[in-house]
Amino acid sequence: MGKKLTIGSLKYDHMKHADSIEQTVNIGSSTVNEPGKIIEMKQNQRYFQIEVKTGQSILNAAIEKNLSLDYKCKKGTCGKCKVVLVNGISYLQPANHLEEKKLHHLIQSGFRLACQAKVR
Repeated sequence: MGKKLTIGSLKYDHMKHADSIEQTVNIGSSTVNEPGKIIEMKQNQRYFQIEVKTGQSILNAAIEKNLSLDYKCKKGTCGKCKVVLVNGISYLQPANHLEEKKLHHLIQSGFRLACQAKVR
């Protein structure tokens, strides 16, 4: 059985960690409000510019912003979400194995799968 709470255990002296917990929460929430990176790309002769948050895929950012980016499976297998990056490629994580398998040498020319390409 766990430790029982008593009135004495709830006093200030026993709760010294409360300040450090509050600081951790504040630090964590400041990264949530951090602005994303601007990615510029083309797909089927259409130009897109979108702000993508850290860890977010280009496709999820596009869906969130109601952009008409073509896609189908969202798994990296169909290739329908293929885009060519115009600007912001340095903000992205390296291509994963699904992109390498689907796009091969096109990655070197700036092509990526929007469902797999994520901001660092």
